[in-house]
Amino acid sequence: MNKQDAMGLIQEIFDSLVRSGTISEQTLVTPSTVVLGPNSPLDSICFVTFVTEFEDRLQEKLNKECYLVL
Repeated sequence: MNKQDAMGLIQEIFDSLVRSGTISEQTLVTPSTVVLGPNSPLDSICFVTFVTEFEDRLQEKLNKECYLVL
């Protein structure tokens, strides 16, 4: 997986969070998109959902167990 693939995956997750109503604003993901902190569109619950979804989708794409370590 390269940077472009990862950015696409993150965009898919943000789009999914909008469709589910978890976040209200559509976000165009760029390398400078903030996902944690005061300027993030994600609150703490949304951030946990984002990380979980990212791990699940990454594992699916790579066909192996993957975990994000913060």
